[in-house]
Amino acid sequence: MRKRRLNLLLDEIHCRIISIDDELLTLVKAVNESTVNTSFACIRRRAEQLGNEAGVLGARARKLYIAATGVVPDNQDLGLVGVFESLDFLLHE
Repeated sequence: MRKRRLNLLLDEIHCRIISIDDELLTLVKAVNESTVNTSFACIRRRAEQLGNEAGVLGARARKLYIAATGVVPDNQDLGLVGVFESLDFLLHE
C-alpha cells in the first residue's frame, strides 16, 4: 500500500514537471522566434519561478523515488533534464 501511494505521488509530481517543461519550451520557442510581445525580463522572471518550482519538486521526487525504489535517481530518472536545458538557455542567454 505504501509503495503504491509513493508511486501515485511520484506520478503527480512527474505530471507537474512535464507541464513546467512544456511551458519552458514555449518560452524558449518564443525567444528564438521573437514572437512574444512580453519583455525578456518577464520571460526570465517566469523561467526563474518555474525553475524554483522544478527544484522543489525535484527534491521531493528524489526523496519519494528513493523511498519507493531504494535507488538514488538522476535527473533523467526524474524527468528534469529538459527542464534544466531550457532553464540554462533562458537564464544564460
